[in-house]
Amino acid sequence: MTGSGFTAASTVVFGTTAASTVTYVSATSLTVTAPAHAAGAVDVVVTTAGGTSAASSADLYTYNTVPAVTAIAPAAGPLVGGTVVTVTGSGFTAASTVVFGATAASAVTYVNATSLTATSPAGSAGPVAVMVTTAGGTSALSAADVFTYNAVPAVTAIAPAAGPLAGGTVSR
Repeated sequence: MTGSGFTAASTVVFGTTAASTVTYVSATSLTVTAPAHAAGAVDVVVTTAGGTSAASSADLYTYNTVPAVTAIAPAAGPLVGGTVVTVTGSGFTAASTVVFGATAASAVTYVNATSLTATSPAGSAGPVAVMVTTAGGTSALSAADVFTYNAVPAVTAIAPAAGPLAGGTVSR
C-alpha cells in the first residue's frame, strides 16, 4: 500500500480487523497481508504515533465472494468437446474462467452473477469437475459440478454380416 507519513510502528486495520502482517518499506510504502473478512468493501486505515488516516475512496479494499457452482447442463458430452454448458451458481463475474478438469473451457460467456456458458474442451472418457475461478477464488468441488465425457461408440464386428432383404436376422 502507498501513502505518506508511514513509520515502522504503523498498524493497519481492514474494516475492524487488524492486518495479519505489516512490513514497513518506506515512509510512503507498507506491505500488508489482508486478514480474513466477509465479502464486501472495507476501509483500510493506518495508525501511527501521528494519528490515524482518514477513511476515503482511495483506501477501499474489496473482499470478493468465492464463486459456487450449483448445477451444470448438460452434464455430459462427447470426447471431442464443443458442448455448450450452462453453469449455474453464484459469485460469477465478467472475468470468470471455467475449467473442465484441468483444461480451460474453449469459450466462456458471462450471462450474470449466477449464470455462465462455457464450451467444453476435448477430454478423456469419464467424469471431470467443472470449476469457476474469479478474483474471489475457485469454486469448491461438489456433486453439482460433474461433467462426463462420453466415449464415441465403435463397432468392431457384426455376426452374421449378411441377411435376407426382409430383415429379421439377429446380429451380435
